[in-house]
Amino acid sequence: MEEMNCIYLDRSNRRASLQMIKDGINKLKEQHSLLIFPEGSRSKGGEMQEFKAGSLKLAKSAKVKIVPIAIYGSSNIMEKYNSKKMVPGDVYVHILDPIEPTVFEDKTMQEVSQFVQGKISNTVQSLKENHYVKN
Repeated sequence: MEEMNCIYLDRSNRRASLQMIKDGINKLKEQHSLLIFPEGSRSKGGEMQEFKAGSLKLAKSAKVKIVPIAIYGSSNIMEKYNSKKMVPGDVYVHILDPIEPTVFEDKTMQEVSQFVQGKISNTVQSLKENHYVKN
């Protein structure tokens, strides 16, 4: 994980969380990409949870594009059988068009969060309807 420039969030330590944000901004400014799951945890096959607006603060502070990624089907290989092991299955990943950092100029953090979530949600719904076949 360290070789991939992972940044760990310690939610129990506010000072460590602030340092993580600073580290994340620096990584982005150094042209590294960061993958953030803005729901705060896995939805485990249920409905998409509300995005945490704070998850976009890094992109705003570093003035970088947001590249939304829609993932569908992972719960079928990870949670479907209530097991700790993964099972075979199909996972669909769709990389959406980047969102320019100018989005923060005319929208609040909450509005940007809802905008990004809407794009991902619409894509996941399309993946459900067009690609996924239930067993």
